[in-house]
Amino acid sequence: MKRKKIIFLFLPALIIEFFIHQNFLSANPPSNLPTRNLRGLGNAVTTLTSDLVVNIASVGRPTSGIFNPIENRFEHTGTTERAEDQIIYVSIPATVVVTNVGRSPANLISVDLEYQNLGFPSSYAFFFSVPGSRMEGCAYFEEELAPGTSKTLNGKIIAYPRTLREYKQMQSRSSRFRFRVDPQDAGYPQGRVRESNERNNYSSYTDPIVFPEVLPDLTASIKEISLPVWPRDGRRDYKVIPRLTVEIRNLGDIDQLDGCPIGIEADYPVAHIAWSPILITWVIGRINVNQPRLMTFKNVEIDSYSTKLRTTIDYEGTIKEKNESNNSSAEHQIPQTISTLTPEVDTRH
Repeated sequence: MKRKKIIFLFLPALIIEFFIHQNFLSANPPSNLPTRNLRGLGNAVTTLTSDLVVNIASVGRPTSGIFNPIENRFEHTGTTERAEDQIIYVSIPATVVVTNVGRSPANLISVDLEYQNLGFPSSYAFFFSVPGSRMEGCAYFEEELAPGTSKTLNGKIIAYPRTLREYKQMQSRSSRFRFRVDPQDAGYPQGRVRESNERNNYSSYTDPIVFPEVLPDLTASIKEISLPVWPRDGRRDYKVIPRLTVEIRNLGDIDQLDGCPIGIEADYPVAHIAWSPILITWVIGRINVNQPRLMTFKNVEIDSYSTKLRTTIDYEGTIKEKNESNNSSAEHQIPQTISTLTPEVDTRH
């Protein structure tokens, strides 16, 4: 009986002490306790979580043309009759930095791309490609990112390929881009990484990026000039070059599909003429990017006093090119020794 009285006497004091202790813990939680956010429960205790942010370090200039940046090769498509069916690729170098500003490691790094097309169809789509990613179309790395550390991703913004006809719709117009870390995934509406803040996963937008015009860029250079010979008719006011070899290149963005005119010129020092055409002909067929072509001219007649030759591609200037200043080759000296051989064909008779 005495024992029960003692318990009842101390019970109110124990209850008061319990509530005082609970209030103290709520106001001053120990720093080593794990915490987690529970929606609807106010500032209840929360577990330690990661928190990923992404920032743009740099975005370069776009490169457009028939070079496939995924397969690392030139795609020679289209025909002479359907030049605008050439397939055009767009590639923009981009570097982003992912940082874990949370308090626990993140076990996955994933970054994808969002874009806004300004002035052309929104159906023109882009994706972010990074070497070593386990998924195509985004950066995806199954690796841990510790609190306070960052990972730099060097990749490319790539447009899904379109025909030249479609590309011209966006040519000289622009898009802007931003990146998202830990994007939505099937079954994971807030991403696969649990974060303390799901609203800071976007980078800022880039400045509008303008897409350039795509053009061929034709050059020609003399590779071989054989020893001149005197003509069979015995005249000495002109001489004949039995063999002249010219290399033609396309350094541009797209193939030149229907050929173009090429001219061979010589100097005339006696007449005080710097350059005068001695042969103008047509380069037959397409001139592909990154595929040099050799043309051989036989029995080219030049004035006996001429000492130099040069060749000019797109001689009549009818083709719009990326660089209009490199159509003429360097000057090449004509061998001054006259061969005793006669030309294969006498071009004057």
